[in-house]
This record gives sequence, structure tokens and C-alpha cells, in this order.
Amino acid sequence: MDKLIILGRGEGWHKAPPDCETWGITKIIFERNVDMIFDIHHHDLKPVSVKIYEECKKRGIPYMGINEYPLDDILFYFNEDYLNSSVDYALAYAIFSKYTDIHLYGLNFVGSIERKTQILGATFWVGYAKGMGISVDIHGVRSPLLRCDDNKIYGFNIEQESLQRRN
Repeated sequence: MDKLIILGRGEGWHKAPPDCETWGITKIIFERNVDMIFDIHHHDLKPVSVKIYEECKKRGIPYMGINEYPLDDILFYFNEDYLNSSVDYALAYAIFSKYTDIHLYGLNFVGSIERKTQILGATFWVGYAKGMGISVDIHGVRSPLLRCDDNKIYGFNIEQESLQRRN
């Protein structure tokens, strides 16, 4: 498999090109057409997940929720269970599905929960993918993924520039 876009609703999501396979995270389905949705929440706890599921069903778009996600296959394949958000599940599934070129748009992790907890899992899975030789491009200047807090390489006081980052 080649190029894949994983699309959130954060700043810059609208810059994602429509020319390849695109997987959306939760509510992006109400903003843009995607090829699959990842919404890993317990339906009883997230009424919006029921709406997302119904919208996917109406449009014929595959929905990856807690009942649909191949968790056993993923856990066996990776021997790893660090799955902390729908983004983590999408990244793990992309690696599992043998994509070689992953682009992240609109995954800014700027809310308090996202910044403190979910960004750690996404950073882990981006690193895992890169360690396997998969190209991962993180689009958007506001995304703190793979960025130091002050945007400088620690200890050298040099501005951090990342080859995998595109604006």
C-alpha cells in the first residue's frame, strides 16, 4: 500500500489533498468525505459516536469502533497495547496494513486532554512507523507532534527543523 492521509479536525485539516486514501478521526465525517472513520469510544459513553456510526452507515463508509476494530490482530502483530486514542488506533492499523507513506493533517493535540495524554500515544506510533522505515509527514505548524516545547533542539539552542514536517 502506498500513501495514506489520517485526518483530524484540528487546524490545517482542510489542506489535506483529496487524491488518496483518507481515514478520518471521529467527527471529521461531518466536514469532509473520507474512506474510513476511526472512533474508538464506548457508545454508551459517547452519544456522538452513535451519530458518527449512523452517518458512516448511511454513506457506506467503513466505521472502526470498539466492535469493528481488529484489536486481537493488532495486539498479536505488535505485541504492544499502548493505544490511547482513536489516532493511535488509526496509526497502528495503517502500519499493520502496510502503508508506506502516511500523512497527518489536523492532528494538533492542542486541548488539555489531547496535549497531556493523547499526544504521547500518537508520538509513540509515529516513532514506531518511522522505525519500520515508513515515511510519516506531519502537516501543520501548530502540531506539537515530534516538537520540543521551545522548538529548539535540546542542549544546542538551535531551532528545530524537521524533515517530516510540512506546512
